[in-house]
Amino acid sequence: MGSFLRTNAYVHVEALENREKRPRVVLPPRELRELETNVVPVAQLTEATTDILDKLEELEEEEQELRAEIATDLELKAKLEEKLQENHV
Repeated sequence: MGSFLRTNAYVHVEALENREKRPRVVLPPRELRELETNVVPVAQLTEATTDILDKLEELEEEEQELRAEIATDLELKAKLEEKLQENHV
């Protein structure tokens, strides 16, 4: 068990050392300012996405209702046209 812990600790220390050796990305000041001014908190994006999806769901329901109304109107129109045809003949 002690050997495992020593090996695991060694791997962990080695990983930390390698992480520190990696080059760091440093943005020029102008790009850093642009990034800071354009960052939107994740919570706001999540809320906006939820709002959009809710509105989309409402619109889809409204579309289904309108399609049902249009279908009813078209059926009535067909019946009226049929009656008009019968009266003219």
